[in-house]
Amino acid sequence: MKRLWKKLEERLERIGRGRRLAFNLVFTALFLCLAWVRLGCPLPTAEMEFRRLERTHLLPRSEVVFSNGGKSKDGLQVSGEDGSVFALDGTELHLRGRWVVGMRGDRAVVALLHRNRNNQYIRSCPLDSGPSLVPLLGHGEYLDHSGYWVTHGPGETPEGDPAYVYHYHNFAPFLLVNVPEGISGAEITVRLEGGEHSGGGWQLADDVWLLGIELERRLGDEPVDETAYTLRLYRADRSLLLEKSGTLGEG
Repeated sequence: MKRLWKKLEERLERIGRGRRLAFNLVFTALFLCLAWVRLGCPLPTAEMEFRRLERTHLLPRSEVVFSNGGKSKDGLQVSGEDGSVFALDGTELHLRGRWVVGMRGDRAVVALLHRNRNNQYIRSCPLDSGPSLVPLLGHGEYLDHSGYWVTHGPGETPEGDPAYVYHYHNFAPFLLVNVPEGISGAEITVRLEGGEHSGGGWQLADDVWLLGIELERRLGDEPVDETAYTLRLYRADRSLLLEKSGTLGEG
């Protein structure tokens, strides 16, 4: 190997400066191409990666309605594998992994993106004619705390000394789409492990909300498709506009 490298150096010394520069550029481009292939040919944006997954799984093109590809604006300690999304009230919400959700007719297309393409997946699920829940729960098997938001302010260390403290609130996330006008609040309740677990939500767009059930651990051993839920939507005066129940595996 050393002999080959030495011969290459000797040949480069005999050629002109322009050819040497061209050789260096070609060698660098080849190296970068090999590195890109080694990393699984990642694309520069989450939406482009989502479109590639749609094509490779023979899914028709959908309209993207959700992506947590944002960066935290609060200077918080958010993992590089996580992505952020911002509610209309300014709340920063973070999900583990990069999520993209598209809608096509009466179906939603959900993709979880990772730097390691072996951990990526995409699925299509049915939607109701009205407000519909889309779980964002890893591989969709269990209710897990894969989302979080952060509150911070003056506090104390475990030793009782004054400090600026960050509190991380974990939740199981659900996207709510096809939300009617006039909604100012939303609540989801699931029945699991012999009890009920509820959570509110944040409005992301006119007809899209992110709901979250606050959790500190994974709930249950039942597949999420078999989990019963109740969804409630409220008007500005907190009167109930809509209530529906079902299981998360239904459209």
